[in-house]
Amino acid sequence: MASLRFHELGLDDRLLKAIADLGWAKPTLIQEKAIPLAMEGKDLLARARTGSGKTAAYSIPIIQNLLQSKLTVSEQAVRVLILVPTKELGQQVQQMVRQLTTYCARDIRVADISGQVDVSAQRPILMEKPDIVVGTPSRVLCHMNQGTLCVRDTLQAMVIDEADLIFSFGFEEDLKNLLCQLPKIYQSFLMSATFNEEVQALKELVLHNPLILPCRCHIIAQFNKGFYDYIIATDEHSLSEASGKEKRATGRKKKGKGEKGQDAEYGVSRGIDFQNVSTVLNFDFPQSVDSYIHRAGRTARANNPGVVLTLVAHTELSLLKEIEEALGGGRWIPGHTFSIAAVIY
Repeated sequence: MASLRFHELGLDDRLLKAIADLGWAKPTLIQEKAIPLAMEGKDLLARARTGSGKTAAYSIPIIQNLLQSKLTVSEQAVRVLILVPTKELGQQVQQMVRQLTTYCARDIRVADISGQVDVSAQRPILMEKPDIVVGTPSRVLCHMNQGTLCVRDTLQAMVIDEADLIFSFGFEEDLKNLLCQLPKIYQSFLMSATFNEEVQALKELVLHNPLILPCRCHIIAQFNKGFYDYIIATDEHSLSEASGKEKRATGRKKKGKGEKGQDAEYGVSRGIDFQNVSTVLNFDFPQSVDSYIHRAGRTARANNPGVVLTLVAHTELSLLKEIEEALGGGRWIPGHTFSIAAVIY
């Protein structure tokens, strides 16, 4: 199925013009999946890494929904909270929103209060009731407690960006207290690079029957379409160190390589349909002959040429010998011929 274009998403012309100015030809995967659902008012839990277009994935539908609501509601009020773990991310989010509202800046205003400036210096900004407020949970809560920010009757949507970091950065209590000052009904977005225990806890606190978008599982399809030249991946489970006492996840780069995993989203080792992979780079040495074959099998498919480069530590020479013996003995699987061309010590 062909990818949607921005003009097919039902966006305001002013938004489309700003998007065109940014040079975005078409939505990224997370944007294509999230924007229509968010415009319908759905709660979303999206797994998306930095660089995937996640900020625009929630900013675009938020701006679109605000523009729509302003057709019938004239009162100026804070209607969106975007919570971030760091001031740097807060600045990035504000910049993105401002770029997207270039042609509707009079209608949609955004304020970033995540910085470490004195709270009193931010009061005049909040007194103007910007449509979107970006801030850390602690700073947002501080303004709520001082009465300079009140959204109990006006909030339409809340975003928690980099949700997997919110608790680990020490914002758990602030966030829980902040939630007590929100209305009962509002749209929520959780954006996270990982689905860990903290994100699960946030999901229970914030979301109501959310749609879950595990967009990393589509990286393979994107790679096969030429979106990426390189993919860095980890194996589908941790493997023992040579000492047998420590655990590590084997990782390796591949020029044209991807993953699936312990949660079925990762794992380059087993039957994943990569296409046109030219090179596999094993940064950590495979821990078995089968693992080596599965990794190497991501390249040189369908009678195409391919190269596998493997870095070997001195503690892994016994594994190297095992693999050399297996491949030297003519180990073969359909569609692939393996040979060790050179070993450099």
